[in-house]
Amino acid sequence: MHSRWIISSSMSDSHSRLLSWPDHLPSVRSMSAYGSIAASLQVVERLRTERQADSNLAQFTQHLKRWQAARFSQTYADILQEPHMGPAAQFFLTELYSEQEFSKRDAQFARIATTLERMFPQTVVHTATLLAQLHALSESLDACMARLWAQHSAALGSTLTLPNYQLLWQSLHSLPGYAHGRQEQIQAALKLGAQLQRHTRVPGLRLMLKMMRAPATAAGLLQLQQFLERGFDTFAALGKSGKVEHFLSTIEVREQAWLKQMAGQATIPSHD
Repeated sequence: MHSRWIISSSMSDSHSRLLSWPDHLPSVRSMSAYGSIAASLQVVERLRTERQADSNLAQFTQHLKRWQAARFSQTYADILQEPHMGPAAQFFLTELYSEQEFSKRDAQFARIATTLERMFPQTVVHTATLLAQLHALSESLDACMARLWAQHSAALGSTLTLPNYQLLWQSLHSLPGYAHGRQEQIQAALKLGAQLQRHTRVPGLRLMLKMMRAPATAAGLLQLQQFLERGFDTFAALGKSGKVEHFLSTIEVREQAWLKQMAGQATIPSHD
């Protein structure tokens, strides 16, 4: 199966027509600067509250996330169909690149952040913190792009196209932290996948998750519990197939090629 994203030659002049920034854009920090689980989720909640107060911004954000999820699905169409790597790609699509709203899971996550940091092994806490920081970074990056699109919607329209997405991306490239944030977003996703797979080798951890199911459900933490179990089981199966490194390296190669395409440096080749 092939997947291809092509930028037409007419986009070679995009740098001469970069879009002006809105007066107020969210700050894009380095991953570590988002801090603890609770602090990272506070950033996410603040951005969510801003969208709820602005229906126009909420609409552009939703369209943006839907477009990005479709891009991921097309870029990894072959991987999604592969029996061993497909579930891991679907996990990334659902949990990291999805258009869905994670407000319930975030609220549950925030409620037990202190308990999780105290009761779980530090390796698991580190992964949970990484997930929260990646969530805050991704939401900040999306908020910048959605705000820029909303400001220039009269010229760009309400339907996102690949040329316009590239124009938005390039217009934000010089925003402090933005380009570095896009790189960190990729590396954090790769690190998250590798850490999830390593956790599957920790004796007793899967049993601990299973024993937590009933208490978690009773405490209103079902969505968080389901996320943890899906991640564990998905990467446990990927580890047994021996394709973890191949899966993660494929993600890295294609996402780095995507960033180069967005910068106007290259087009992404077909994936056979």
